[in-house]
Amino acid sequence: MASSSCVMKCLCGKKRNDMNDLNWTRHVASCEVQKRKKNNTDISAFFTLQRKRKLSEEINSNSEDVLTTNKDDEMTGACIQDFIEIPQNSLDLDHDSEPSGKTNKVEIINSKEKNESILEISGQTEQLNPSGTFPTVFPNDPGKLPLVLSNELLHHFSSLGPCQPIALELLNYEFPKKKYPNGDVRSFHENFYNRKIQNGRMFVKRWWLSYSPSQDKFFCISCKLFGLPKAKNSFLAKIGSNDYKNIKRTIDSHESWSEHIINEIARGLYQKNMRIDTGILEAANRQIAENRAVMSAIIEAILFIARQNIALRGHDEGYKSSNRGNFLELLKLLSNYHAPLKYHMDKINENQHNRVTFLSNVTQNNIMNILSEKVRSFILKEVKQANEFAVIIDTTTDISNIEQYTFILR
Repeated sequence: MASSSCVMKCLCGKKRNDMNDLNWTRHVASCEVQKRKKNNTDISAFFTLQRKRKLSEEINSNSEDVLTTNKDDEMTGACIQDFIEIPQNSLDLDHDSEPSGKTNKVEIINSKEKNESILEISGQTEQLNPSGTFPTVFPNDPGKLPLVLSNELLHHFSSLGPCQPIALELLNYEFPKKKYPNGDVRSFHENFYNRKIQNGRMFVKRWWLSYSPSQDKFFCISCKLFGLPKAKNSFLAKIGSNDYKNIKRTIDSHESWSEHIINEIARGLYQKNMRIDTGILEAANRQIAENRAVMSAIIEAILFIARQNIALRGHDEGYKSSNRGNFLELLKLLSNYHAPLKYHMDKINENQHNRVTFLSNVTQNNIMNILSEKVRSFILKEVKQANEFAVIIDTTTDISNIEQYTFILR
C-alpha cells in the first residue's frame, strides 16, 4: 500500500490538502473537462467553405457530466495517482483500483455524442438567422451595392465578378422557394448562370447575371456598374427581380435590350483595360503611318520618272488596260516589295474606286509642284551663300506659238 504521506496533486497544479474524497474527485473530473474544451478545435474549422460566416456567439456545449462515485472511507495515495493519469482524450473516466481489497470507481457520462453535438450546433445556427436563410456573407452581393460608386469601388466590385453562388453554398443547400397564389412553388436555379446555344449543345456563361442571397433576387451587374442613367434605373439594375415564374422571359428580354448590350461592351473593355478613345487614336495613328509609307513610295516613283525624263501618264490608264503608263506600272512593280503599297493597290483594284488613291493626275501635279518648290528653295539657298553668280535668260517658241522662258543661274 502506498504511503499516506504522498502529496496528491491535480493536473491544474492544485494540491488535495484537506479536501475529502468526493470533492477531490469532482475537482479532478472538472479539470479534465476544462482541459478537453481548451484542446478542442473550433467548430468553424469543420466548415470547408471559405465564405462561411463565423458564428457571432461562442456556442457552449450542453453536455452534462454525471458523476457516480462509490466511496470508501479511505483512499490510498496510489489510487489517486492512478486516477490522475487517466488519458486526456477519454470521454468516460472509469478506473478500478483494489490495492487493499476496496473499489473506487469514477464515471463521467456524456449526455450527447459528437455527431449529435454538431447537429445541435447546426440547429443553433439556424436560430441565429431566423429572418433570412443566408448565413454566408458574399462580398459581391448586388443587393448590398451602394447606389453611388467611386472609381475605386467600381474597380473593386468589377474585379470580384458577378455573385453566382450555387445551392451548396447556401443554408439548407438550396435556393429559397417562393409560393405563388395558385399553389406553384418556384425558386432560382444555378442553370440560369449559363445560356444554351447551338440547339443546347453548348453553354455560354452569363457574366452579367448576379444573384443576391440577401434579397433572393437576381440583378444585371453590368447595367448596375457600367450603365448610363437609363440603364441604371431599369428594374434589373435598381431593385432586381424575384419573379421566378417568368424568369426565362425576363432574362431573354433583357439580354436583347440595346442598352444592356452597350453596357456589356463597356464591361468587357473595362476589364480588359481597354479605352475607346485610346483605341480610336491608335487606329488613326496606324492609318496615318500607312498613308505616309504609301506617299513615300509614290514620291520616289515620281522622282525616278522625272530624273529619267520620261512621261508620267499613258494613253489608257483604265483598270483593264494592259499598259497604264510609266507611273502606274512602276508603282505596280514596287508594290511587290512594299507591303503597305501592295495593300493600297489591291484595295483600289477590288473596289474599282476609292476616295483617296494618291494616284490621280491631280495628285501627281501637286507632288511635282511641291518638289519644284523644294528644288527652287535649294537653288536660292546656294545663290545666297555664293559671293558671285551669273544669270542666263533664253526664250523659245514651241509648236503652239507659246514662248517658253528659261532662267539660269550659274
